Amino acid sequence: MGGNSGRASKGCCGCCKLALMTLFLLFLLASSGLTIIITKSYIFKWLRDFFDVSKEVLSQEFKGVKMPFRALLFSKIHKLLSCPLCFGFWAGLVVYFAMKNEYGVLFCYCLSASVFSFIIYSVVDR
Repeated sequence: MGGNSGRASKGCCGCCKLALMTLFLLFLLASSGLTIIITKSYIFKWLRDFFDVSKEVLSQEFKGVKMPFRALLFSKIHKLLSCPLCFGFWAGLVVYFAMKNEYGVLFCYCLSASVFSFIIYSVVDR
C-alpha cells in the first residue's frame, strides 16, 4: 500500500481547514472594518448626521410631506448607522457577497487592514 492511502482515507491534510479559517478571519475582520468605518469614523459622520432628526423636526411639515413619517424613517436609519451591532449584521451580508468576487476580496482585505490598524492604534494610544 502507498504512503498516501492512509492520509486519503482520513480526509484533508489540514490545508483546506486552514484556508477556510483564513477566509473566515478575513470575513470577520472585513465585516468589523466596514462596521467601524460606517458607525464610528469621522469620514461617515456627515451621513450619520444627515439622518439625525431632532424632536422639533418631528412636528414640522416639509414640502407637503408630513414630517413624522419622514422623521421616523430617518430616525431608524440613523439608529442603524450608529449602532455597531445593528449595522454589523448588514455589513456581514455585504462582505459575504463581496468575497464572491475578485475585486470584492480586495475590498475585504482593505477593510481588514482598516480594522487591524484601528486595533493597533487603540492599543498603542493607551
